[in-house]
Amino acid sequence: MSQEPLVSIIIPTFNRAHLIGETLDSVLAQTYQNWECIVVDDGSTDDTDAVMKTYCDKDARFKYYHRPDEHLPGGNGARNYGFKMSQGEYINWFDSDDLMHKEKLKHQMYAIQSSKGDLCICYTKIFGDTDEDFDRLNTKSLYSENPFVSFVKREIVFRTQAPLIKRKLINKYKLVFDEELKASQEWEFFSRLLFYNNTFHIIDEELVYYRRHDGSISSQTSAEKLKHYYMAKLKVFRMIKGSEYETLLNSFFVNTFNSFFRRFLFMKSYKYAKHSLDHEIRKYSGFYYYLKASLIYQVFKFFGKGYYLRKFL
Repeated sequence: MSQEPLVSIIIPTFNRAHLIGETLDSVLAQTYQNWECIVVDDGSTDDTDAVMKTYCDKDARFKYYHRPDEHLPGGNGARNYGFKMSQGEYINWFDSDDLMHKEKLKHQMYAIQSSKGDLCICYTKIFGDTDEDFDRLNTKSLYSENPFVSFVKREIVFRTQAPLIKRKLINKYKLVFDEELKASQEWEFFSRLLFYNNTFHIIDEELVYYRRHDGSISSQTSAEKLKHYYMAKLKVFRMIKGSEYETLLNSFFVNTFNSFFRRFLFMKSYKYAKHSLDHEIRKYSGFYYYLKASLIYQVFKFFGKGYYLRKFL
């Protein structure tokens, strides 16, 4: 076991005392034995501390921390702190309500070492309260001639739990989760990772089980949350400026920012509607479209309505 590279499984958690035990049991069941599991609490008010004490007493490979104030509240701050505290040569971020197939680490470690690569990704299944709820997260193939472009455009989809990443790749590009983002932060992080490392090995198996329940996915998007989606897209768009990907993704981002502009208007979030209009649409959508959008923006802001104008956008 000592000759196998150490894998660090990093799990942020918040009020998941009723679920995290199943997650940790799936970690204990791993056939690949040389792992450490770092759980970082993000301010739970339930019995998470007691549950974690049980697992830490049971197996010294479990390590439990509380997110310090130097990291912002939220899963991103907990993930970043967990990475700081980790020792593994390979990193697998995970969530405290999802499950690992017992051979996830074994299969991915074999694949990543055989390919001599830095990144390995598997498929994910969604599940609910019954076995009948199981379904594959991504019905499309993960294979792509240009993974970065396909991921940004969501032509291929994977969640944070699926990748196994070599630590040296994370360190080389100083990759951390953006702690100020409250939505789309995982997409933004892995967009940056693939921007620098546009290749990965694929395991054609569902080795992650993603739990869908009331606390895991919100069906509503508030104006505040939409702002974070917008800022994540804006960060990636600005990252590719001047790169080989700019031409390939320019029309995608133009359409994306136009969509944000409309949604901000309809939510009466005029500050961000104007931001997308002045900073993105004005530059990249063409003068004629910009004039139309500017007029519609003024109508919305002045009258507080203008829905009949949607067909012109």
